[in-house]
Amino acid sequence: GDNADDDADDDGYLDENDDFPYDPTEWRDTDGDGIGNNADDDDDGDGISDADDPYPLIPTLRFDLLEAIALWTLAILVLLLLVFIFAFVLWFRGGRSEGRGEDERSEQRDDATLEDFDEGHDTPLSEESLEDAEEDAARGGFE
Repeated sequence: GDNADDDADDDGYLDENDDFPYDPTEWRDTDGDGIGNNADDDDDGDGISDADDPYPLIPTLRFDLLEAIALWTLAILVLLLLVFIFAFVLWFRGGRSEGRGEDERSEQRDDATLEDFDEGHDTPLSEESLEDAEEDAARGGFE
């Protein structure tokens, strides 16, 4: 009899693990609605039919939620990558090479200025006289 049999419906599932111990066509009801998974069109009870549900046995994982999370994660990673590239380009091109180029141009400008003044005058200008002239011009006049 059934008292000695651990699988009353002989479906291969022990009665203690069988949600339908007397129905050989059913053994599990994951959403607890009283309809076995073999006959149930929505095994997890999330309102999405098993045919359209990428996770038919997990009610909390909905495809639209997972898709949104994946898209937002991808968007954030792309944004971070672009910020990193932009910062790297600014640091490498803007900070390092521009500074060296500015120093070279500044030295060339100083040399050219001194030579230009020397060409048009009988008395050669010295570095000190050029600095004095620049200071006077910065103050708005000569003393």
